[in-house]
Amino acid sequence: MKRQTTALIRSGFLAAAIMLSYLQAGCPSNNTPAAAPPTPTPCSAHFGNDQSTGLLASQSTGSLVCYPVTLSQATTALDMGAYTASTSTGNINLALYTDDGGSPSKPLSLLASSGDNPVTAVSWNVYSLTKTALLPAVYWIGFEVSTSCSFPHAITTTRQYSVSQAYGPWPAAMPTTGTATSGVRAISLYLDTCP
Repeated sequence: MKRQTTALIRSGFLAAAIMLSYLQAGCPSNNTPAAAPPTPTPCSAHFGNDQSTGLLASQSTGSLVCYPVTLSQATTALDMGAYTASTSTGNINLALYTDDGGSPSKPLSLLASSGDNPVTAVSWNVYSLTKTALLPAVYWIGFEVSTSCSFPHAITTTRQYSVSQAYGPWPAAMPTTGTATSGVRAISLYLDTCP
């Protein structure tokens, strides 16, 4: 009986050793985990307010409204986005301007615009721009709407430049008759660049 027990123990050790060797050699399995998706190459950077939450406020038609953004390195403008709330309808037009370098500064020359696009409520409305090379500097991002739209506003404050104009194409040179205001809360509006 003692010999049989010893033989069983030895055979058990032998089977375990064979199994261990088999596993170390890499046995096939039907439970191979799926490979992780490739990590996208970082490129896109947002300038402005890219948050879709905040205190809601409406903007009526008949005004061009712009906010400054500061770029610290050379990049390329790709598109712009604006988040609209549930009560938003009509069309929207986004634009990118140079800065006039004044004190306080204001928008100067049109670089690119999204053109006339329908608003999708409770959504980021993102529209392509003509790819535009940008040097490190201050730029202005702007919006206009064809009807009254509601937008979330940022918690932090910034400057704003607004000018009265009927809805339509953005002017090549920003009118100097506008109003510069400090301490305003920018709407959810951003410039998308790469790299």
